[in-house]
Amino acid sequence: MNNLNIYDTDSILNILSNAFKTDTSDKWSVFFDIEGKELKNIQELIYQIGQWRSVENAQGTTLDYIGNDLGVARNGANDDFYRFKIHSKRYQKLSDGTCNSLYKLVSNTLGISPNKFYIHDNDQPNQIVIDRIPANQLDTNQKTTWLLEQLSNAVVYGIKIAEISFSLQLNANIYTSGIVTMDEYFNI
Repeated sequence: MNNLNIYDTDSILNILSNAFKTDTSDKWSVFFDIEGKELKNIQELIYQIGQWRSVENAQGTTLDYIGNDLGVARNGANDDFYRFKIHSKRYQKLSDGTCNSLYKLVSNTLGISPNKFYIHDNDQPNQIVIDRIPANQLDTNQKTTWLLEQLSNAVVYGIKIAEISFSLQLNANIYTSGIVTMDEYFNI
């Protein structure tokens, strides 16, 4: 949207050959002024369509179209939760079942750094463990359930997620005017 001035009358007349360049009061100037305004409107519309195609900016029906392309049903979900579903489904579909793709799924869906949680193997064969997913990022039970479903769908056939643990960061003021941070872990 930075170059919207390229369609003003002076800019258009500067691009044209001298056969069209007279002064700004002739009919060509009026014609190019009208066309320039229309081109500017078209450019703004193209920019707006580009913004609508972004999952972050899409709303309502436009968001439904994006979700339908990925096979994600809205089922009465609000736009925020539906965006979450679309993000996680996108990375679940891109997953090849490796730990790296699971890191991408969780970190990109929750918008966190991959070093905030750990994925490692278990003592049992063909099992993995996902430790310390920040529970603060999953503000509803729906998001937690959806993420767990996408994780189970993202692993390779024959591999099982044996355990998933979440970390909960609690910040509290103590009477000595300091701040204490406490991490609590719980398993599902």
